[in-house]
Amino acid sequence: MELGIKLSAGLFPVLDDFRENPEKTLKQLASVGYEGIELYGNFIHSPKVIRDICQQYQLDISGAQTSWRYLNQAHLQEVMDYNYELGNKNIIISALGGPWESGHKKKENTISTWLSHVEKMNELQEVLSQNGFTLSYHTHDYDFGEKIEGKQTSFELIFQNTNQLVGIEVDTGSSIKGKQCPQKLIKALGKRAHLVHCKPIREDDSFDVNLGEPNDVNDWKEILTACLQAGTQWLVVEPENKLESGLTALTKSYQNITSLMKTKK
Repeated sequence: MELGIKLSAGLFPVLDDFRENPEKTLKQLASVGYEGIELYGNFIHSPKVIRDICQQYQLDISGAQTSWRYLNQAHLQEVMDYNYELGNKNIIISALGGPWESGHKKKENTISTWLSHVEKMNELQEVLSQNGFTLSYHTHDYDFGEKIEGKQTSFELIFQNTNQLVGIEVDTGSSIKGKQCPQKLIKALGKRAHLVHCKPIREDDSFDVNLGEPNDVNDWKEILTACLQAGTQWLVVEPENKLESGLTALTKSYQNITSLMKTKK
């Protein structure tokens, strides 16, 4: 742990490997040096199995990206039970809207729809908080780059209308793709940015680059400064470099971010 901020590996780049062989995958990530993992997708493994593997390799679970369709009255208790046994306290809404039409269809992409989501997020946060969990929303490029009804972005609607205990997980590369500055967003969010996704991105908006390489346009020194000021607890490293294996991209990105964090001292 450098600068008091822990490093977590987002599992998306190695998701197929993790699903096929979770122990081998988590052992590899621990060997790289990661202190934690952020889960993603449908949870097909027993929570006890994943918890035991994490304990064996001294990995914490920094959070779990969870589909909106499970964060409702019909499934919420099941989600909480799973995460409780897993040992995870941070539940993250993986997406709303966008190309996946999560929570609503494209034709329903209105301010009214988003305000309805916001109301549900506030209610959800209260229930989760009462049960020992936090709630965050994971951002995508359209959250910053598309104005709903030509007026406000979904990020603005969430930021302005959710209560202060709802975290917002800024994805640095996606925010750049959405024409925003990640370090400014993190500074504005303050304590709400307790989880930050470190996503390398090229100038042409391609994600085929590793964190900290010359073609990665993120200003990591400024991002790290903003995270320190905000009190960020976890940096979740998630390269989507299709030119290399997920493990290779996560390894190189880890090496580069740790070097940057050391020079930041």
